[in-house]
Formats: sequence, C-alpha cells, structure tokens
Amino acid sequence: MCGWWSGWSGLQPCWRIRSSRYETTTARINFSDQTQPLLPSNYAHIDSTPISIIHCIQNSFPDDAATILRHRVRAVNVWKPLLHSVDEWALAVCDGTTVKTNDLVETVSVRQDSVSTNYYVKYDEGQKWYFLKEQSPDEALVFKHFDSNPGIKAPYALHASIKHHHIAKNAKARKSIEIRTLIFSKELDSMEKH
Repeated sequence: MCGWWSGWSGLQPCWRIRSSRYETTTARINFSDQTQPLLPSNYAHIDSTPISIIHCIQNSFPDDAATILRHRVRAVNVWKPLLHSVDEWALAVCDGTTVKTNDLVETVSVRQDSVSTNYYVKYDEGQKWYFLKEQSPDEALVFKHFDSNPGIKAPYALHASIKHHHIAKNAKARKSIEIRTLIFSKELDSMEKH
C-alpha cells in the first residue's frame, strides 16, 4: 500500500519528521518508521514522477483506479516547522514555470519495502527559488509536486533544504514535518465536455 492520504478509504497518511542535527537521527534509516527523523534533503527534487503517482493509485485503489485516473489528480505537500521558527536549513521552493522539462533527471528510489521514482534537477540560472525567512510553526508551505492536467503551466514545484550562510551559534535545530496528500477531482471530465 502506498503511503498517501486522501478522502478515499484505503490510504495511510504519508508524513515524515526531519531534524537538522545528527544527534537526533540514527545511522540506520528505517523509512517505514515515520517517527524516525531524517536529515534535511539539500538536493533539489520532486518527490514523485507521474508513473509513481499512477502506481500508488493502482495499488491503493485497485477497484477504483481506472475511474480515479480519468479525473484530475494532484499530489500536494504541506511542510512546516514543529517547535520554533527555522534558524537553519529552511525549505526553498522553485517556481515551476521556471523549470525546463529537460532539466529534470528521473531517478529510482529503492527502499526496504518499496521502489518508486522521483526527479532531481540540473541547475539552470533561469530557475527562481523562494523561501520563508525564519518560518514559524504557524506558517505552512503548500506546494504541488504532480498535476495530471496537461494545461497547467507549473505541474510541480521543486524543493530543497537550504543552509543559511549566517547561523547564530545558539541556533536551534530545525524540526519539521512534511505531509503528502493526493487530491482527486472531476475537473478533467468537465473540461473535456467544453
């Protein structure tokens, strides 16, 4: 079963805790244990490719997958700090309209209990990146990493953790949570009729 959450029954929430300090992580990572903190990911990436989303839906909803895939599907991330404002390793998000398709590199992610695909990106000076300085726990970043609507200018947003250049000696470790969700809607069917 894929680790996604939606209004359909059968999906489990997909969330991950991250911490910017080694002392809160362990040497051996168990990706099945969502409470085990991971270090921030400092490589620009998109969490899933279209085929990973399709496989997730087919595995999670074998009886409804064909119907779901005829409609609009979006994969959305919600990211926020947990305990205090981010002093180090902020999350940066790239404007998807500034990313060229040929800059994306599809990779395979092999884990103990799953295989999926994601995208990394080659640098291009035309990419526009943004982050919230000192993002607080009451501020959430919401961004899309997949959209099945072919007419969307920005079907995804690259993201990566960035290390601040000037970190205070007493800076607190970043503790954050990322939640992934799928959104299904009937938009594509209604758009095709017009």
